[in-house]
Amino acid sequence: MEADARAAFVSGKIGWIMNRDRNENANRQRVPLSEREALRSNDVPAARRMRHSLTVRVLVVPLVLACSGCNRSSTQPVAASDNSVTLYCSVDQEFARPLIQRLEQKTGLRIAVLYDTESTKTAGLANRIRAERNRPRCDVYWASALLQTLLLSDDHLLQAYDSPARADLPARFRGKDWTGVGVRGRLMLASKARADTDLKFVPSSSSAPFALSNPAFGTASDWATAYATRNSDAGALNFFRQLKAKGARVLPGNGDVAREVAEGNLSFGWADTDDYLNQKREKKAIFLARPVKDNVLVPGAASLVAGAPHPENARRLIEALVSRDGEAALVAQMPGVFSLRGVNQKPNWRSGGEDFSFLASAPADDYAKWPASWKRIREPLAQILTP
Repeated sequence: MEADARAAFVSGKIGWIMNRDRNENANRQRVPLSEREALRSNDVPAARRMRHSLTVRVLVVPLVLACSGCNRSSTQPVAASDNSVTLYCSVDQEFARPLIQRLEQKTGLRIAVLYDTESTKTAGLANRIRAERNRPRCDVYWASALLQTLLLSDDHLLQAYDSPARADLPARFRGKDWTGVGVRGRLMLASKARADTDLKFVPSSSSAPFALSNPAFGTASDWATAYATRNSDAGALNFFRQLKAKGARVLPGNGDVAREVAEGNLSFGWADTDDYLNQKREKKAIFLARPVKDNVLVPGAASLVAGAPHPENARRLIEALVSRDGEAALVAQMPGVFSLRGVNQKPNWRSGGEDFSFLASAPADDYAKWPASWKRIREPLAQILTP
């Protein structure tokens, strides 16, 4: 009798919680995505509510099964009712948010999003995944650059998922535990027209101010690593050492470099295709060099985090994100991002009214070598570029 009473009490409690959650879910469908980004750092109360809700479900369901076991020799599997998934996203928020809303509509998932900042692109969220390794909170990591994904893979913090939706991607953009999503190119931007033929350009004098973004973060890390694996660690480090000797400034992010060039404070600098087009949209005076040597492509990537709390939902999200339709939506939404499926086709390389077809001949990098290369050059590179 006591066991029956306990089971009845807990079952009643579960019924109340499920009714409450259904009401909250119905209300949440009417609330804009920005108000449901419960894991964002500036939404602590919402984050607490989500953690509380998840904690209640985790604690109560096993209790119901234990009590019901008092009266039955076996129990049927409990169907998952949680349709949520947590996404860590380093793609620029202004472009990613409409895409995530579209993914919600397409998949029926409730996507809680944590974005990165411009100055810590990809590295900030990757470090958070490392910090949470013993109790993962992230299901899917959508990175705007590739290196940090490869480093997480090297640390065994991602799990393999061979999504059928990626079958038509070139093989070099598919790893055992990551799938490429869109690609950007490194560029040389200038305040006046230039005709440089090599992206690995070192000025002959220090009279013209120039800059690059901090290689500890974002696509500048990928850029440095590409040069190290193509040639040698010493060759890559020597390039950056020469830049520093000529007076290179190191700014927090690529957006800062492009903005300083566009405003005439720098003669030239290195950034990405999207940073250039952001300034062009604002009618700024900024020019693009079109080098044919040493160009670097930086793919984005989507990955399933090891120990993801919602693995099946995570796979559904990845399936939609890496599909041809998902990548096409990203390309259409974000100027300066191009399709990996057409990476060798010149018509693929048009965006924002500009022709970037010179990037189609960029060398194919051996991404398997990137983690080891980066680990070797990271510290000496930081020493070179530290003021």
